[in-house]
Amino acid sequence: MISGRQIFKPEWPRIFLDNALMQAIATLPVKSGKCLNVGCGIEGRYRELLADYEVDGVDIAHPPQGKPMPWRYHRCDANKLPFADADFDLAVAIESFEHIEDNVHAIREIARTLKPGGWCILTTPAHWTWLFEFGRHGPHYYDLRALKDLIEKADLEICGQYAYGGAVFWCANLVKSWLSPFGIRLLGRYWWRVIDMALLPIYGLSRLTDRVLRFPASNWLVIAKKQGV
Repeated sequence: MISGRQIFKPEWPRIFLDNALMQAIATLPVKSGKCLNVGCGIEGRYRELLADYEVDGVDIAHPPQGKPMPWRYHRCDANKLPFADADFDLAVAIESFEHIEDNVHAIREIARTLKPGGWCILTTPAHWTWLFEFGRHGPHYYDLRALKDLIEKADLEICGQYAYGGAVFWCANLVKSWLSPFGIRLLGRYWWRVIDMALLPIYGLSRLTDRVLRFPASNWLVIAKKQGV
């Protein structure tokens, strides 16, 4: 799946999403080339999964001073990408489109920069996660129909759409989200390590129950393709 020099290790708080991304990237027909990473952040997360690609990452955050990025980093808005038409073989937008206000323009920009026959992997939190922060996480909470409509507005063909992180996992993260404002006040940045360790047995249980108790899902993953040769 990747070149071998870097191994991606899924994390428990995002175990279903991480595994879904591993599988999606592994099964794509395109195995190398140029990759656009929209909403890449500044931590370099998922760099191992994209190690076989020449990656351009875009985000609105300021890059950390003195810290090298694992890909070419462009500080810009997703609605105005600084790339030529038909430039990329693959585009990924991992948990970013819930934050983009003008999501229609952004998905059209992704489609514009994809080569004909290029692929796009897009993930977002499911609409049921609105309850985690009562809508404060971002301007958009997608059900699968809304996500499908968004992608098709850019004339991308949907090749697969999937739900991940079922009822047990969803409930664990709901509790985590509701407790976090109090936990952060008590423990600061250590809170996240404490709560994830406390929930580890439930995360483990959710791996057994997820196939049966699929909904409400925590995340969507959609694979789409730009038409052309």
